[in-house]
Amino acid sequence: MPVKVISEDRNMLDLAEIFCGDGHHHIPVINANQQLVGMITQSDFVQAVDQSVIFNEMD
Repeated sequence: MPVKVISEDRNMLDLAEIFCGDGHHHIPVINANQQLVGMITQSDFVQAVDQSVIFNEMD
């Protein structure tokens, strides 16, 4: 199975599809030059979604 990567300018919905649909637990993040700039985990994603929900509830 090839390694899935995501570019740093993609949105949260794209991550959800990869995490939920493909069963990945870690996704490398690359920049426009195809260089690795980070790694996002399912835990990172869940925490970001949780923070987003809390922030939106405060508005």
